[in-house]
This record gives sequence, C-alpha cells and structure tokens, in this order.
Amino acid sequence: MPVTLRLSLVRSPMVWFGAAMLGFILGVLVPGNPFVVVPLLAVAVLVAAMVVVRLLFPPVVVDLEQRSVRLGGADVSIATIDRVTRRAELSSGAAYLTYRLHSSDGPSARVLVAGRPVRGLDEAGVRALREVIAFAPIRVPEGTELTDRQAAIAANLQGDRGAHPAGREVLLAELDELLAGMSAPEGEQADDDQPEADRPAAAAPAAAPPVVSVPLAPPVPPAAAVDAVTEPGPIPEPGRPAPTTSSTGAATPRDELSPEAAAFVDAIDADQEDADEVIANLPVGPLAAVLVGILAIVLGSLALAGGVIAGVVVETTTGDRTQGDVHAAIVAWVFGGIAAGLAGAVCWSIGADLRTAQHRRAAAAWLDEADADRRERGLAQAFWPAEGDAANRMLTIAWFTGLVVALAGALALVVLLIEGQFVGIAFAAFVVAAVSGVLGVRGWIVARRRRSAASARLAVLIDRRIELEQAVLGPARTA
Repeated sequence: MPVTLRLSLVRSPMVWFGAAMLGFILGVLVPGNPFVVVPLLAVAVLVAAMVVVRLLFPPVVVDLEQRSVRLGGADVSIATIDRVTRRAELSSGAAYLTYRLHSSDGPSARVLVAGRPVRGLDEAGVRALREVIAFAPIRVPEGTELTDRQAAIAANLQGDRGAHPAGREVLLAELDELLAGMSAPEGEQADDDQPEADRPAAAAPAAAPPVVSVPLAPPVPPAAAVDAVTEPGPIPEPGRPAPTTSSTGAATPRDELSPEAAAFVDAIDADQEDADEVIANLPVGPLAAVLVGILAIVLGSLALAGGVIAGVVVETTTGDRTQGDVHAAIVAWVFGGIAAGLAGAVCWSIGADLRTAQHRRAAAAWLDEADADRRERGLAQAFWPAEGDAANRMLTIAWFTGLVVALAGALALVVLLIEGQFVGIAFAAFVVAAVSGVLGVRGWIVARRRRSAASARLAVLIDRRIELEQAVLGPARTA
C-alpha cells in the first residue's frame, strides 16, 4: 500500500495557536464585529499556511510494491534516487531535520523528517522513507573536505549550516534511531516533562547519528541497488526495531559493561580528568576580563535603571522637568550606565574570545603530548566547547556597529536630500553609509564562515571518539 510522506500542520497545536492569535490580531483591526471576523481570519491563515507548506513540501508518495516514489507531481523509480541532501536547523525554540530526495531524472522533493514544534513524519512515514533510502543507489559524496558523517555532525553543531549531501549509512543510522524512539514502550517514551537532553531524536536530531543494532531491510550496495528495485518479486517487509540505547543515551551501570567497555570508560574518564586539570591551570587573565565585563554590565544596568527611576520620581513629585544640578546628575547616571554597559560588553567579548583561543591552544598541546592510545580516542570532552566556539564576539560587535552606522548614514542622507542643503555633508553621509554597510556585510560573512569552520573542525576532532563509543559501548549496552 502506498505511504504518503506529508507535512501535516493540523497535527501541531502550535500551528492552531498561531493561526488563532494572528486571526485575533487581524480581526480587532477590522471595523465592525470582530467576534465574527476572527474565526474566519484564523481559518484563512491556516489555509494559507497549508498552501505555502504544500508548495515548499509537496507530498512524497512511496509505493514499495511498484518500486516508485512520487516527488511532487512526478513518479520516478526508486532506482533513480541517487542523491539525498540533509539539513539540520536547530535553535532555542525549534529543531527541524529535513531530507531532499533527488532523482537522476530531474524531480526532487523535500521531506520534513522530524521537527519541533511542527511535527515531522509518523512511524509509518519514517519506515517508508527508511526503505527508500535502503534500496536507493545513493552514492557517498566524494571530493569534500568532510566525510558525510562529519558533515552531519558539523551541521547539527552549527544549527544553520545549510543543506549538505549525505551518504546512506548516516541517513539509515539517523532513521533507525528515530524508529527506535518511536517503537519504545510507553513507559520509556519522552514526554513534555523530560529534560531536553533526554528526548528522542524525533524531537531534536542528535549531535551525531547513533547506531541502532537491529536494522530493518538491509541496505543494498549502490552497484546492486538498481537491480534490487527493478527485478520482479516483493521487497522484504520491514521488521520492528527493538528499542535500544545508543552511546548518547542513558548511562549503563558499571557492572553491566564488558571488560573492554569498562576499560574504555576508565580511559575516557582519565582523559576528562586530565583535561579538566589542564584547563584549571590556565592563566586567569582572560577569565578575569570576562568577570570584569560582566560586573561592568551589571553596574551599568543598575545605574541606567536608577537614573531613569530617579528622573521619573523627581519629575512626578515636582510636576516639571528637572533643572540644575539634579538634572545634570540624573543625565550623568543614565549616560554613565550606558557607557559602562557598552564598555562591559566589549571587555566581556574580548575576554571570552581570548579565553576561547587559550583553550584551543591548550587542546592542541594536550593532543600533541598525548600517547598513541589517547590520540586514538580523540579530544577530551572538556575542550569541545572552545573548539566549537568561533570566537566571533568582537567581530559580531564590529559588523553590527557597521550596519547601524550605515543605517544612520542612509537616514541622514535622505533628510539632507529632502532639505536640499548641505551638499558636502550629504556626500559625506553617503560615503559613510556605503563604507560602513560594505564593512558590516563583509564582517557578517566572515563571522558566518568562521562559525562554519569551527563546527567543521570540532566535527573532525570528535568524530573518531563518537565512532569508538558506538563501537565499544553500543554493543555492551544492548547486549
């Protein structure tokens, strides 16, 4: 029976809530009886959202019996699905994992695999997609700096890295983990009261694709995939994956680990303790700058709030604007608080960037001085935050300031052109706006590239350790 991989907005309570709120906001702006208009506008917003989503995510219909997939309005054979691009978008309030299936015949379509708050595929949809990936002749990307596994880790670390080609092993491992979470007993399923880190991959993609020990249909080698989906005969029905716990899941009691896994855990703990000691012995200069910056921000905020409150109280009690020394003191408190806050932000940014660079140098020295076994295990987890930090704080302040100055210069230019006077000043405003805008945009591009490079660097450094954990601890935990 064909399975439709459809993004259903009606399953998301957040979509209904957003449509109702937008309908209410638009309804109160309409003269007349808003109680009649609001429901109509809410329904109109929901319908419009469904139309947009259908255009962005056209239904993908999987027919395993016919060995075909409908990508939008075109039916193609599974044997033509030779490329899949993966996109992970993570933020504080949302997490989405999207695949785009590409056919060598031309058509392509996106599938929202997992998401929050808008939900992705249900269990039947994930199973059908998993079967397509298992039998499609997807080739591992070549000629890239990162492996497809490392690219997936980097994309999850950065959160907005963009789409990247993914190999079949990474995709199957990710889908198997989703199925394992969906197939877990009810008592083990995640709910809204669970911590974010304990939720299954359906809520947020894991930092690295874990491995599930019980596969569904076995993946077919790319060279034989075309024959597997074009020759007569039924495709094997998928089995039900047993719930498992990957290396990123809950801890296993020490006495349940095999001797090899226990020795590996001891080595990992020793690496972590040694790295913590190295970090604790670093010079405190950058950390002191961070603390001074935080203190200046707090004091500046208090001074600003106190000055504003004092101005309101004095004006309220006197019935007129403050004058003389009192007025000057209040203005001094307000502007002094703003200056202290800005200076604190700069001081904190410089200190945090220097501390990141300090930790990176310590991590490089730690690896250089490590023995062969420790280098094989990879970088200790204590160094991961610094390696994934792009140290962009001062650069961010610079490009944001440049864009603000450019906006101010553009506004000044418009006013001067309307007035028709001060041609020299107008020309200067144009130059300032143009230069500041170019520098601001350039700084934003550099900052984004540095973030991407930091994510890629960390993915390379931790890939081997994650692979070892899955190889050594995965079987021990699921035995």
